[in-house]
Amino acid sequence: GTINVESGTLSMNSLTKTFDGGIYNISNGSGLSLNILTHINGTLTGVLNGVFNWNSNISVSGAATLNFTGTNAVNWNNSSLLGGGNLTNESPIILATAGSRYISGNTTLTNKSLVTMPANGYLYIIDTSVFNNTSSGTFDIQSDAILSYSGGGAHQFNNAGLLKRTTT
Repeated sequence: GTINVESGTLSMNSLTKTFDGGIYNISNGSGLSLNILTHINGTLTGVLNGVFNWNSNISVSGAATLNFTGTNAVNWNNSSLLGGGNLTNESPIILATAGSRYISGNTTLTNKSLVTMPANGYLYIIDTSVFNNTSSGTFDIQSDAILSYSGGGAHQFNNAGLLKRTTT
């Protein structure tokens, strides 16, 4: 299906959500906020000219892809990526707040686009989870942020792309 947010903010606040692919269009001046556990599968596409806030845990049990166009990025705020699957990122993601984000539960984030960390904060890779920055991926740390590992297992940050430290 399709979700079009043409004005105001659409907030998902109660009851777990499931996004099985689909088109998510957010107009300039509008927003979509995921404030509750959301399961995602398949390819999520659309045009992000407004704000897309990832404020709560995202669960990927199989394979999912973020493939958005537009002038804005996905804002990943204090929450976790979990579920044991693989999320492939083909869209800009901003770790927008100074809080903590977690990749956990044997989950993989494969970055083929741009991930920025403009605010002080943490990205934790827990247990056997993985962050793959592919040859087309850029991970740009723009502050005194921390990339950290914890727990047991073979947690990894694999970099075949560009890992850089810049200032905003």
